[in-house]
Amino acid sequence: MINESIDPEHGRRGAELAKELRGLAFDLDQDRFDLVYTACLHHKLEVTHPDVTIQTCWDSDRLDLGRVNIVVDPRFLSTDVAREMDTIYWADERATIDYEPPIVSAWRKAG
Repeated sequence: MINESIDPEHGRRGAELAKELRGLAFDLDQDRFDLVYTACLHHKLEVTHPDVTIQTCWDSDRLDLGRVNIVVDPRFLSTDVAREMDTIYWADERATIDYEPPIVSAWRKAG
């Protein structure tokens, strides 16, 4: 079953999707893209990473766990701002009301 909450391969599929969308939905140089690819690929396997870009990607994903009815645990967040309770409450509220940023809505319509 392909489902992000029970499928251990969803990170790999996300990394491959990023590769497909590179140059179409976004453009990054190779070094920056490698960070995004790594963040997608390993986000379920690792808790911390020394690179702040990867930390931020993982925090963004983890702060959005309310969308699949998972309570955010600050111990699994990497950055100080993500671990702030105000940030966690703000993110959880957005996740649980199925907020979709306008850029994502536009991308869905175009696809």
